[in-house]
Amino acid sequence: MQTLRVSVPAMSCRHCVRAVSRHLRDVPGVETITADATAGIVTLRGTMTVAEVVVALREAGFPASALP
Repeated sequence: MQTLRVSVPAMSCRHCVRAVSRHLRDVPGVETITADATAGIVTLRGTMTVAEVVVALREAGFPASALP
């Protein structure tokens, strides 16, 4: 299991957090999702890949990039 941190600058409110979380739950391997709208960061735990997460968020209208 790994932990990924992703920057999602367009996630700025509770509605955005719900939308982002809903889309990320569909990514294979995602076990937990923690989204912080204030910081614009999502932390995920599971066996998913960065590419899967970034593509899912982009398709949902939330451009994202992996954080170190």
